Amino acid sequence: MVSSLNKLGDVALAMANCQEAKELYQQALKTAIDRQFLELSLDVLTGWATLLAREGDREGALELVALTLNHPGSSETTKDKARRLVGELQAELPPAVFAAAQERGQARDLDAAVAELLTELEE
Repeated sequence: MVSSLNKLGDVALAMANCQEAKELYQQALKTAIDRQFLELSLDVLTGWATLLAREGDREGALELVALTLNHPGSSETTKDKARRLVGELQAELPPAVFAAAQERGQARDLDAAVAELLTELEE
């Protein structure tokens, strides 16, 4: 179910329906957290980072994707998606801003980042 919701979020994002993508990613993330699917949670966060980048929050996207890329629970598939997004963001952000955002992301705690995202959506 989590994978399906995540894929539907990716499709909605590809169709430029950011609100629908956000809702699907939220459902996927809540389900992954409830069922303690760490690897899937990290994959959903990578999709969410792509959404943030599309909405213009490139630093926030980089922080989130740096967290998923460097987490030991990330699968190779998730890491590949994360690396592609990092490459795109590196081309769009000034080097100092890129380095600072990446450092902040690497220092973030997964549980705190997830709680923050879910709280923002419920407001």
